[in-house]
Amino acid sequence: MIVPPPQPGRSGKIAARAKASDAARIPAAIPSGPRRASPAALSRPARHGECRRRDNTVAEGRPGTRLRRTGTRDRSPSPGGEEGSAFPAETEAAPRDAACAIPMMRATMATGTFGAMLGRRGLIGMVAGMSAGFAGPLHAQQGRFPDRPLRWVVGYPPGGASDAFARLIGGHMSTRLGQPVVIENRPGGGAVVASEAVARAPADGYTMITVDNGILVYNPALYARLPYDPDSDFTGIGFIGRFPLFIVVRPDSPVRDFADLVARSKRQAPNYGSPAVASPHHLAMEMVKRRTGLEAVHVPYRGGPAAMQDLLGGALEVVCIDCSTGMPFIREGKVRALCVMSEARSPRAPEVPTLRELGFADAVAYGWQGVSVPKATPVPVVARLHEALLAGVAAGDVQARFRDLGIENAPLSPAAFQAFVARENATWRPLIRDLGIRLDS
Repeated sequence: MIVPPPQPGRSGKIAARAKASDAARIPAAIPSGPRRASPAALSRPARHGECRRRDNTVAEGRPGTRLRRTGTRDRSPSPGGEEGSAFPAETEAAPRDAACAIPMMRATMATGTFGAMLGRRGLIGMVAGMSAGFAGPLHAQQGRFPDRPLRWVVGYPPGGASDAFARLIGGHMSTRLGQPVVIENRPGGGAVVASEAVARAPADGYTMITVDNGILVYNPALYARLPYDPDSDFTGIGFIGRFPLFIVVRPDSPVRDFADLVARSKRQAPNYGSPAVASPHHLAMEMVKRRTGLEAVHVPYRGGPAAMQDLLGGALEVVCIDCSTGMPFIREGKVRALCVMSEARSPRAPEVPTLRELGFADAVAYGWQGVSVPKATPVPVVARLHEALLAGVAAGDVQARFRDLGIENAPLSPAAFQAFVARENATWRPLIRDLGIRLDS
């Protein structure tokens, strides 16, 4: 049997005829924008190569492309989007052509077939993959925090309790975060200078500030105008500790106890010292005077140690002092404590009664410290800093120092710390205004 030889050019002729047939079905020019479908066209099924939009315009395929339906769309409403849409509501960034480009179709090119059917599960998988692609860089960025040194601003001079605890705790936070925590002292104006600087810093978690009664609670009542708003410019990272306040006299004082101090003050008001005007010590003593009937004249000092030295030297009769400065004097017998203003007795001075025990239930006051950042700092960054602060406060040497000085601490969450500050505001701001104490007059 003789097999005839293949005729040269046969496949070329077939391809040419197919190409000519396809060219006859494809419009010569594709309009630059969508064209409105005619009423007659709306009643017929969509042709190959075109997709009808919801606004009855027609989007045509590229030349040489044939589109074939392979399934139906789910027409049930989707949360956040239009009926039948697999995505959120369309925006200008996502034109309606996307509604025609994403249906479940299979494209067959004139030169061959590419791709596979994109079914319902495939569409969901594609959306999930796109979401993961966008979320990945964000999680990675948060996971890298911090990637440079952090700044911890202290609104008081070096050497005080605020500075000492910032350095001690900041060293442990540095280990936890893997970046240095640099302490920056910016004293001035009752910590107003430091507060303004941090309030205006970028809300990226790289700037923190030691906050206390004065910065977050007292200052709005002490100043008619502030360059920062403590209620809206900061968010709390967490709590450092509470500092019980003691009323102390010299060991050789004729005053036997607090009741005797009040009785003697009716005959002649003693002078009392505090670390500063409008300090927690000063305001606490003014509160005690109002609620117990004590009479006393305030003498402000530049820091607690200076007031204690004048007490020992005889220039003062009484001092209101916090535990971090006063506890060594109390423990060594250099001064005698008449009372403590906290709710319970201090474990470091269990012999000292509270004012509550003495019949003054609402005479409670203390100094306290915490850490805050600018208000808009991202929540994951706040959580990271909170974790590092908790680890720093819980460190063995920090807890040993707290126990030695009688400082009370509690692992308050950022939300719990904000609630604590709100309660302090409700107590102290009205009292300060009633007392008429101002720092800008």
